[in-house]
Amino acid sequence: MNSRTIATVAVFSALTVALNLSPFKIPAPYAPFLYYQIWEIPIVTAFLLFGPLVGLYVSIINTLVLLIYFPGTLPVGPLYNLAAILGMLLGVYVAQKVMSRRSSIKNELVFILASTVLGVISRVLIMSVVNWAYMGYPDPIGFELPEE
Repeated sequence: MNSRTIATVAVFSALTVALNLSPFKIPAPYAPFLYYQIWEIPIVTAFLLFGPLVGLYVSIINTLVLLIYFPGTLPVGPLYNLAAILGMLLGVYVAQKVMSRRSSIKNELVFILASTVLGVISRVLIMSVVNWAYMGYPDPIGFELPEE
């Protein structure tokens, strides 16, 4: 890894942590423990501009900082965030690979739509499995949600 990549990871990680600490949070109406935040934007930006490894490194550094300094109400919450982010990035990565192989499709709008749709689908699928597997556990792993 060269110094440019290290600097890029450091800048995007710092921006992500700073945005994560910002007071701008919108509570999700369907789950009071979830918030909509803008801190994932630098992760996706780093992923798209500088490649999957930079996005992965920024995600991991953000998770480590949150685990150590700002874990939130659920101590393993940052790990759930990491699973969600990596799930979304996986979908975007698959869309990138599929679109790059199809040289006939060079429409930017199609790429954005495919990346968004695959990112959402992969995030939902991965987080459904993660939530099913861990949310029934007692604190600090989950919320002791009953299986119904």
